[in-house]
Amino acid sequence: MRWQIETAFRDVEVHKGIWRSNNDATRLFAEMGKYLLFNMWQFERDQIRPERRLTFQEFRDWLVDEISQTINL
Repeated sequence: MRWQIETAFRDVEVHKGIWRSNNDATRLFAEMGKYLLFNMWQFERDQIRPERRLTFQEFRDWLVDEISQTINL
């Protein structure tokens, strides 16, 4: 269990956002979003067959496209 937690933190750090803020609330929101996105990706990977799994970047791009289509109804 500990190994999985440490690996998850390391993996999330790899996918950091490119912007920073001095506002604590903004940084907290960005951190929560980062962990939520990572956990959604892990959940999605567990639900589908190995040959159809998406990389993190592919999942992120797919999610952005889905949200954009929903907003632009």
